Amino acid sequence: MSVKLKNPDKFRKNLNCRPVLHQETGMKNNDENFDTELVFEKALKLISDPHTSFMFERHQILLSKLVMLNCYGYKLRDLVSLYQVLNLCAERLSTSPEVYKPSLLSLIGLCKLPFLKELSSDEHRYLEICTDCICQLGYLLRFDNEEIQLCICDTIIELYDPIEKLPVLPEDSNLRYTSLEFVRKVIESSDIAESVFMPSVYNPLLSRSVETLWNLADHPHVSETVAEWTKQVGHEDCLLQLRDAFFLQLAQSHSKFCRNLRNDIMTVLSLIIKNEARFSDLMHIPLTELGIVKQIIQLFTLEKVKQVNPLFKNLRLLPNPENFDLKKMIISALVWLVHNPTAVKVMKETRLVQTLFEWACPFILLQDQTLSQSGLGAPCETVADDDILVDTSEITATKGSAATYIETDTNRMKLSHVKLTEESGIDHALEEEHVEEEEEEDNENVLPNELVLVDGSQPNRLAAHTRLEAMKQWPLAFLEELQLHVLDALCTLGPALLDDILLYNGPERLMQLLLWCQNSGQHAHFIV
Repeated sequence: MSVKLKNPDKFRKNLNCRPVLHQETGMKNNDENFDTELVFEKALKLISDPHTSFMFERHQILLSKLVMLNCYGYKLRDLVSLYQVLNLCAERLSTSPEVYKPSLLSLIGLCKLPFLKELSSDEHRYLEICTDCICQLGYLLRFDNEEIQLCICDTIIELYDPIEKLPVLPEDSNLRYTSLEFVRKVIESSDIAESVFMPSVYNPLLSRSVETLWNLADHPHVSETVAEWTKQVGHEDCLLQLRDAFFLQLAQSHSKFCRNLRNDIMTVLSLIIKNEARFSDLMHIPLTELGIVKQIIQLFTLEKVKQVNPLFKNLRLLPNPENFDLKKMIISALVWLVHNPTAVKVMKETRLVQTLFEWACPFILLQDQTLSQSGLGAPCETVADDDILVDTSEITATKGSAATYIETDTNRMKLSHVKLTEESGIDHALEEEHVEEEEEEDNENVLPNELVLVDGSQPNRLAAHTRLEAMKQWPLAFLEELQLHVLDALCTLGPALLDDILLYNGPERLMQLLLWCQNSGQHAHFIV
């Protein structure tokens, strides 16, 4: 008896729409003798083929089979296929995490076992491939999954420094584990460290690694150990990574976690600077050559110096405990750099002394009489730097006259005229009076909107008032402690920066500070 179909064309059409599996994708019972290379090919074909990409149950079965067949570790010749499978599973985590996550963790966990070689020459033959595969393992850290990240880190630790006893290989397998020297060489040749320590805003790996560096240096060691730590951490590559991580956290200063992590990195940099000064005869740390010293100083002079560098342009260090600690650490680090001639030169270029005086004597910022009587003009408020745009006209102080000269063509003519009159024996006092009268006339002709870059002028008074208002935002306890730290730093930096201290009228500023301390009620409104 035959059954007649009502619509044979429709049945034939549905039959043709069913996916046709490759003959090798079927599962057999005697899988123990399967070659691992063949199973990897099946897994890649089954997961990547669009006709079978939805067969999640088959994917799970085949991935579990891979875990079972590689329970002793992965063969060197299977590593390329292995990481292709890992990448496929990682890409599908966002859509089907319950299907691929357990298998992915199991496959990554097997990487903690040394790789298997079939011939003695396999270590040399697969060295480059093995290094690339370790790099691929590090790239999986970019997936925002804490379980996978921890699994990868545990795997790398166990692979580099094994603790567990290795399983005994079957006698008839003709396989041997690769040597520990080979495994360590592969890991050290890869960029896995860059992936592990890549700066991330909320990355606990970065936080713990910085804490580890800090603990290693802060623990009481013999001098040789501390010197070796400083030499390794002070290497150019390591310093660049610390600098990048520091400024990444600095850009995220709205978060308390990032501010604390930023301060931890600054602590490590401070320890490097301190130990470099301690062991200056044994090593040289390229802090100045890499621009780290200059950027740290510019961070301290942030409220005063006009910045156009993207790192600092829109940055503000608001009054909070973390930024207060950062300023103290910067001051302490600069004190340790006083014996470094290159760093001292950078301090002069960035006009560090002027900012230190402003923090030490903030009440002098608005006293125009003090500045005019000193006979010294302060330089313009920009930083001379290649990276941070520069360039101002400096105001030159001349001790022989009571006037302050601006470096313009007119003033140069006046200076040359004064020298000629001195050489010809004409009375110098009369010439000074003439110059003063001319300058008074010039000042009367200046338009109200015209910028005059002299201390006591309206733009500088406005800038000083702005900086003073920024200082007044800090709590009084913070401001007083910062004043003490700044004065302590001036005591140490003074001999090395004596010219700058005289240029910015340091003795008179300190005398004003002493008078303010004796009569604090008179100027209290300047800082509170």
